[in-house]
Amino acid sequence: MTMALTDQDIEAIAIVSQAMSSGFILAGATIMAPFASDPKISPLGMLLGVAQSHIDGLASALATLEPTTRDNLIASVPAQLKAIIERAGS
Repeated sequence: MTMALTDQDIEAIAIVSQAMSSGFILAGATIMAPFASDPKISPLGMLLGVAQSHIDGLASALATLEPTTRDNLIASVPAQLKAIIERAGS
């Protein structure tokens, strides 16, 4: 089943996504600065910790949606991740 998003929904998603991305970059730099010089924190551990934090936030946001919408979004995540990774790699 396909979700029906209005033009307003699509525009709002783009605006909020861009604002949140900018905010995460600024906040993340501040939060992660002490870890950068901590020998107990590996670079891989730091990156995976950031990813886990975003997954936790995504799950919290998705939990507020009705089941059909939530399930459709969850099903779309692998394809979205692959597309973003491919764009970043080119």
